Amino acid sequence: MKKTFLFLCLISTFISQTVLASSAGLEAAMEKGDDAYKKARSAVSASDKDTAIKELKEFIRQMEESKKFIPTKITQAPEGQRPALIVAYKEALDKTIETATAAVVSVTEGDFAAAKTALRSLNGLKRSGHREFKQ
Repeated sequence: MKKTFLFLCLISTFISQTVLASSAGLEAAMEKGDDAYKKARSAVSASDKDTAIKELKEFIRQMEESKKFIPTKITQAPEGQRPALIVAYKEALDKTIETATAAVVSVTEGDFAAAKTALRSLNGLKRSGHREFKQ
């Protein structure tokens, strides 16, 4: 009985630490992504092609990194709902990456108006993603 209890305590601690580590990793990637987004937005407004491309690529990298983690809100959802929520979360990140990639193409082509439109779309995706997945 003691061994079973100890084992359950160890498993519970491991799961808690894994969720916290995942939460911290996701938060760090999202913060870095947000910083890159803000720098890209400023660079696009200033028609600074090189900086805009560099920061948009960093933003994309951080969104790819974010796909490695599962938001706490999903881990705390009922177990039966989690698979669908994980799919929706990754699809939302894929849409974000797709939109940021379109912004890179626009900047590369010198179409800063289209890049600004893509950045506005990214802002909307951020708001809806946070509403759906952020605790």
